[in-house]
Amino acid sequence: MSSSSEVVASEVASESGLKACETMEDDGTGAAADAGFRGLSIAIDTGHKSSSYYANGVYYKPKCKNNLDGLDQAVVVVGYGKLKGEDYWLIKNSWSNYWGNDRYALMAVKANNCGLTTDAMYVNSK
Repeated sequence: MSSSSEVVASEVASESGLKACETMEDDGTGAAADAGFRGLSIAIDTGHKSSSYYANGVYYKPKCKNNLDGLDQAVVVVGYGKLKGEDYWLIKNSWSNYWGNDRYALMAVKANNCGLTTDAMYVNSK
């Protein structure tokens, strides 16, 4: 994937190998690629009723919060892609398998949708 996104990571805990993604520019998809899909742990805003009833498609909620205080749910990014011209991150939630598509959702990356790129962390296996 080619992207002009830039990810700057700093070591959070050298013994555990955790890395925090400090900045993500543009659409944020570079962070997903940088994590190499060992798993990217993120926090999102799920405070809108529409997030509870998500079933399919690329979820985008312009009124979602994207600051640290507005994030209320931890999820794991397990993939990324593009659907009908829209970049998304594939997330896995810990909620019931009745939520989303068997616990998975496609979250739009544009405009830091629901805080996708606000608080991201991944394991550095080096």
